Amino acid sequence: MPLTARPAEAAGLLARGAVVAYGSVSDWADRAPSLRGADAARLRGSAHPEVRARFLAARALLHHIIGTTDLAYDAGGRPSLCGPASRYAVSLSHTDGLVLVGLCERTAARLTIGVDLERTDRHLDGPRFPSHMCTPRELARLARTPAADRNALLVRWWTSKEAYSKAIGRGLALDFRTFGTRPPPGWTLRTHTLRTHSLTTSETTYTAAVAIGPESPKDTP
Repeated sequence: MPLTARPAEAAGLLARGAVVAYGSVSDWADRAPSLRGADAARLRGSAHPEVRARFLAARALLHHIIGTTDLAYDAGGRPSLCGPASRYAVSLSHTDGLVLVGLCERTAARLTIGVDLERTDRHLDGPRFPSHMCTPRELARLARTPAADRNALLVRWWTSKEAYSKAIGRGLALDFRTFGTRPPPGWTLRTHTLRTHSLTTSETTYTAAVAIGPESPKDTP
């Protein structure tokens, strides 16, 4: 699945079947079109300026790639594109100063996509958190992992599991202790390291995960 930080390339890459694009909130938050329907209501319900900026930046990047931000949401909060764009599955993620947009054309083998994004230095290696997200096998591997590498490993597992759970429409309602990061048959699950720079801050590293698959009840752990 192509991943690009050059939004001008994204629409062309989508013609190949799937694309994941990322951009900075500062570059995109002021470029969002007027929102309608569910997204307009969601934006009105958000009072935090940073959350609103990330929300708008994700919609601006989506609009740049596919020309619409007309989204509907199922009971679990999973977005879908409306109208002619519904031939594509969509997933959005944002954290801190970065937004991530995933799109794939629906085919018999590729019906859904999930993306997730976290700062690689997000602190997950605490006394309780691993036991709430890891399988027994993962906890055993974590115990053998050098302390300096544990947090980055947990962030990679977390983003992978969340991307998959978003793809199947379960989100955080899915018990992450019940499945690992090896994708089911017919699925693709990958992680990427993204690095950003700005004039005012040092390099920031993010971990992004992308899951694409057929969305079948047998795929749900």
